[in-house]
Formats: sequence, C-alpha cells, structure tokens
Amino acid sequence: MSTALFSTRHELGPLADEMFYQRWSPRSMVKTNISSDDLLKMIDAARWSPSCFNDQPWHFIFSTDDTFDQFLGLLLEGNQIWCKNASRIGFMLARKNFQHDGSPNRFSQFDAGAAWMSFVYQAYAMGYVMHGLGGIHKERVFDELHVDKNDFEVMCGLVIGKRDDVKKLPKEFQEREKPNTRKPLHEMYHLNSMKNDQKIKT
Repeated sequence: MSTALFSTRHELGPLADEMFYQRWSPRSMVKTNISSDDLLKMIDAARWSPSCFNDQPWHFIFSTDDTFDQFLGLLLEGNQIWCKNASRIGFMLARKNFQHDGSPNRFSQFDAGAAWMSFVYQAYAMGYVMHGLGGIHKERVFDELHVDKNDFEVMCGLVIGKRDDVKKLPKEFQEREKPNTRKPLHEMYHLNSMKNDQKIKT
C-alpha cells in the first residue's frame, strides 16, 4: 500500500517504523478462515506484553463458527452491519485484582492495553486487519459469555479479518473508510514540566 495515503500521519517524516503508521482499522472485511495457528500466534504476541508484577491481567474470548451469530448480536446494531463480514469476533477483558494477593490492580487496564497493541500488530504483520469496538452490549457480554463482574472488566469488542474492497461497504461507511490522522508530535509531550514549552530540536 502506498505511504502517500498516510502523509498526514507523520508530518516530520517517517520517524517511527513503517509498521506503526501503516496500520489502521478498516471496516471492510471479507470473511475468510483464520487458522487456529494464526489465532494462537496473535494470542501469543499478547502473552509477551509487559505487566505489573507480571500479572498478565488480559483475557480474550473469541467466537467460533457455531457462536459467530451470537457474538455478532452482542455488538450494537450499527456495528453489526459491517462486522457480519469479519472472520472472528471477540471481546477483551481485564482482570481487576492481582492473582498473587487478591488486591486491586489499578494497572490492569493499562496492561491490557499493552496486550491489545501486541495482538493488533501481530495480526497486522500476518496480513490481517483488526478493528476495536466500544459499541457493544456490555451487560449482555457479562451474562451470555459467563464473565464474572467481580473478577473482570469488559474492555472492548474486536473483529479480525482480511481487508476487502471499500465499495462493498454500505454507503454510509464508505466515506469513513480511511486512516485517521494523528495529533502533531509537539502536542504529545513536554520537557521538564507542563509549564515548559521547549520542544526537542530536530
């Protein structure tokens, strides 16, 4: 894919490795088989993510062929329109308490985010696309997938697949089917304190 599409994503030049600014979250997917080996490879990438006390609080629940329609029904109706063409639907959880002593883990969602990123980039490296979903029927996820509210928080839904032609999307989604831009780098950091406007010289 041409990097010209992403020119607004790295205004100072491609400072980051290409894999970071080429990845985005398409909606247009074609339903293809994701092998068990491929899915396990993505999960393994998440497994190696850093976490406080090595607690590894993240957990995934994925659909199978038999439960795909059930999982689809756990997404908000607007997402179901295009997610029906995904290969897999899943949900990411974060365990609330540390396993070694049962105390609250205030880093669990932070650590789950690290695992999410590892999972996403492994999928991208293998030629898949992923899209995270906040639009889910969260209470039904707890109930229908037997997730204990005392132990876990439902972080998001997710869909995985192979990218398809944008023209196959409903028209209301076609104009949105493009990478998002990013904030300028200077808005993301300070040197020494928040009151200091000094920036890294380039």
